[in-house]
Amino acid sequence: MDLDGDLDAELRQLFTSDQLDVAVRADAEQVIVTGARRIRRRRIATATAGGVFAVVAVIIGGIVLTGGNPDAMPPATTKPAPPPAATSIEGTTTLPAASSAAAPPLGGTTTTVTKTPKAPVTTKSTEPGPPDLNYAVLGPTGIGQLELGQTLEEAQATGQLGEVVEDGGPDGCSTYKLASRAAGEVYVAGTVQAIDVRPAQTPEGVGPGWSVKHVKTVYSEVDETFVKDNGEILVSVPGNQSAHYRLKFADGLVTGVSLQAADRSCF
Repeated sequence: MDLDGDLDAELRQLFTSDQLDVAVRADAEQVIVTGARRIRRRRIATATAGGVFAVVAVIIGGIVLTGGNPDAMPPATTKPAPPPAATSIEGTTTLPAASSAAAPPLGGTTTTVTKTPKAPVTTKSTEPGPPDLNYAVLGPTGIGQLELGQTLEEAQATGQLGEVVEDGGPDGCSTYKLASRAAGEVYVAGTVQAIDVRPAQTPEGVGPGWSVKHVKTVYSEVDETFVKDNGEILVSVPGNQSAHYRLKFADGLVTGVSLQAADRSCF
């Protein structure tokens, strides 16, 4: 709205009105307009100064309330600041796995050495195993059809009893040759009491060339000291409790095998 234009129009209307019967100065209109404008400018200045003083008062009050720290005052704008835009993080961050190893000391590097347990040492025996024999098998009751306990007639009927070597008479101990692929003797005293075969092996494989230690793994009753002192030993016959094996040794090795009755009168 143009206030100055309205004021001029009103004054002109007043001065030209017939109701005003007072003599008016020639420059009265200009004087009044100038004065009215001066008063209006003062009012505008006063109003503007009052607004500034009000803003300053608000600022001072805010400083007092915030403990004298101007930075803590809220901004002059009445609109709240927009929240920060959300930041999208692409990808996945993988944290390093926790390490159980202690941190190395400053100034150097610590190297952790893991010792691998050593495998148990297996000591291999340098001694060769017992020989694998292919001799005539003697035991547990005899050789072939010839057996311990047979009478002279039964033994002769087998065809394995050869010529007599030593005749002991009807009640004595007589020796006969063994008529078979293996050499040997048969001892008869009323019945067959012993059979000595060269070479021969037991059903368990023991025979010439076996060491005392190897024989002991088969017949646990073997006494190494007894063998060393006597050169021979009797062992039980598996499968025949009425007989023994007589094993002869030389230089710690078996040299002969014979089968004999536990209850005998010769050999």
